[in-house]
Amino acid sequence: MSSVELRSRLNISSLEDYRTKCDLIFLYKLLDHTTDCSDLLSLINFRCSTRILRDMPVFSIKHYHTNYGKFSPINRIQTLGNDFSQSYDLVDTGFVRFKHCLTEYVRNGR
Repeated sequence: MSSVELRSRLNISSLEDYRTKCDLIFLYKLLDHTTDCSDLLSLINFRCSTRILRDMPVFSIKHYHTNYGKFSPINRIQTLGNDFSQSYDLVDTGFVRFKHCLTEYVRNGR
């Protein structure tokens, strides 16, 4: 029996899915001030535009020339936040609704 079949049979998510959920929950709590850390919040780059567009990303992602910078935790979380916000509301949702949307997001393969 393969690990994928075993995970499916036991209803266990993959480590990648688990990390995605944890990252997005952390981002939600950081933006909702449930996690109070102004130093981390200051590292989040919000995209501010004079025009309001439907498909505009919430976060501005810095461009790095190295994989170390590209896959840094803050960059990874903001990239996930932009991807999640294309289908679901990241900010204006209660936590229970957010977790439901997050489960749906991960189940659909992002």
